[in-house]
Amino acid sequence: MENLTLRIDGDKLIIEIDLTMRGRPSKSGRSAVISCSGGNIPLVTPDGQYRPERLNLTVSRAITQDDLENWPGDDMADTTERT
Repeated sequence: MENLTLRIDGDKLIIEIDLTMRGRPSKSGRSAVISCSGGNIPLVTPDGQYRPERLNLTVSRAITQDDLENWPGDDMADTTERT
């Protein structure tokens, strides 16, 4: 998971994503991936119980060719936090 904090509070899933992150170029090069779950992930309650739902999430924004040419490198250090 990248730039994604998940928390379950009762029957609500609370998702926190830092939208100020520059992200990384997508495979197509047309968008920047700001946050990604990395596929279907299980949802686990604070007491360790697995819920039947799974999360698959990608947050991205369009980028220009100029952005790609001046991309500084990998801004997507794993800042994942699960609570």
